[in-house]
Amino acid sequence: RAKERRIDARVRVMVGAGSGDGGGEGKDVDGDGANNGVASRTLRVHVSCDDDPFFYHAMEVREEDYARLRSEQRLVVDFDAFPRALVGLLRACDGAGGNKDV
Repeated sequence: RAKERRIDARVRVMVGAGSGDGGGEGKDVDGDGANNGVASRTLRVHVSCDDDPFFYHAMEVREEDYARLRSEQRLVVDFDAFPRALVGLLRACDGAGGNKDV
């Protein structure tokens, strides 16, 4: 069983066009190989700790992939509201302190 510890983490939540490859405009979003001219938005979440340089987690979710994630996880917010909801949940967890029910 993993040992749990509390850390002060830095969380960055960003929404922007395209993926982390530097592109974004006119990406093939439906997988058919055609450039359909639709700019895909991507949600990026980076979690790091100033006290531990080896602690780093990153996640990217394209708007198109979020629809599947939303369905699988039964999320009730759309892509536009998800960043704010995520930050709200993180703040609620931070405010819970040692409460194991959160």
